[in-house]
Amino acid sequence: MKVYLDIETLPDMRPGAREAFIEASRSDFKAPSDMTKGRAIAELGLNPEDKDVKYLTKEAALERWAEAFRETKADEVGDAEWRKTSFDPIRGHICVIGWAIDDGEPVSSQIATVEDERRVLQEFFNALSAAVNENNKRRPVFIGHYEVGFDLPFIYKRA
Repeated sequence: MKVYLDIETLPDMRPGAREAFIEASRSDFKAPSDMTKGRAIAELGLNPEDKDVKYLTKEAALERWAEAFRETKADEVGDAEWRKTSFDPIRGHICVIGWAIDDGEPVSSQIATVEDERRVLQEFFNALSAAVNENNKRRPVFIGHYEVGFDLPFIYKRA
């Protein structure tokens, strides 16, 4: 039994979650987690070939970046960190599950509010359970983009 599957996720939608990330960024401002030494140097407007810059450690470059942009980028960095929670099943939420079983019509279930996530998961599990029973309890083979690395673990943890 082939199960074609895809999910879409949202960041932490609990009331005040985004604001908490922004406030945390303001009070303890650091360079974003994906900031590289090269990007920090470029954004600071430094010459990477300059002797003092060339031998600068990544940590020192990120510290200089944080000092220079603390006032102007704290909200942006906090917002970006909040958005990354859409990849974290502990804090993020499933907003849509789409699936098709064998040659059946594609089906999707989506939330209207974050509280609907439970209903969306239940609809998917009910459809999957019914399909397994109809197919003589054949094990499903999940097909999609990055199912094992993201979609299935996210569904499992949210369930």
